[in-house]
Amino acid sequence: MSLSPVPARSLRPLPDMTRPLVVVGHSAALRRIADEITQAAELNATILITGESGVGRRLIARTIHDRSSRQNGPFISVNCVCLPDARLECELFGHAETAPVREPWSSRGRLEAADGGTIVLQDVGYMSWRLQGRLHRFVDTRVVQRIGSSLSTPSDVRLIAIMQSSLMHTVRNRVFRDDLFSRITLIHIEVPPLRERCDDVPALFRYFMCVQTARLGRPVAELTADAQSCLTEYDWPGNVRELKELAERLAETTTSDRLGVDDLPPVLVRRSMSRTMARWNAKPSVAGRPISAVDDDDLDRRRDGHEPQT
Repeated sequence: MSLSPVPARSLRPLPDMTRPLVVVGHSAALRRIADEITQAAELNATILITGESGVGRRLIARTIHDRSSRQNGPFISVNCVCLPDARLECELFGHAETAPVREPWSSRGRLEAADGGTIVLQDVGYMSWRLQGRLHRFVDTRVVQRIGSSLSTPSDVRLIAIMQSSLMHTVRNRVFRDDLFSRITLIHIEVPPLRERCDDVPALFRYFMCVQTARLGRPVAELTADAQSCLTEYDWPGNVRELKELAERLAETTTSDRLGVDDLPPVLVRRSMSRTMARWNAKPSVAGRPISAVDDDDLDRRRDGHEPQT
């Protein structure tokens, strides 16, 4: 679903400014996400957020909640992949006081507890087909029926589902119900991996450094140009989470006011250099040689209108 831009005056600051802001960075992809977050917060529709692990999907869900009319209501997150099917069903829908459950869970499920607020279902693609059917009925009716009970309780809750982009094929393979999928994708926010918006890396790194050094009462160390290039060239398999952990670790361990290449993890530096060389070798060749093999004199002769010697 395409969302039109919303005037900046409609943005409200996050209540907890210790939480990293989604809009740190300057890339076009991030500006698009910021616009989608703003409009999604003003609507009451069910939302699907997709993207790789570590890109900040739960943070986006929290930001939508904090900028919506439900900001004073509960914000509840449930990880669907960490719980067995029976436990997850009881966790979501609750159970009657007389239901034969062994665990001392509260009889009220999370869908009831989130009334007036937002519930986030993380990794919803791992939910069983049967439980997907129960969730679909809830999305349709906004009514919760506890396990072992015939009573129905209405719950005014905004549902945000989170799943990995790689799980989208489960709909085509009928592992995930297409009727439920169509109901949770009224608004779809796709979060790109950090390697596809590398221009945001310096701003994000500095933000995380500032947050951590403020907690520690230390000055912020500045990146050298070479170190910043390494961070930008790195492919960040762990996405923003990996960048945040690196910035926090360096904020705690560095004793200098400058961070150079030697301060970065060797694996990161090696992978950054490999990506740089691969990109240069993929560029057009000059007189049959890769551009990375052309020396400065060759390039000077090229600029002067002479072909390089081969």
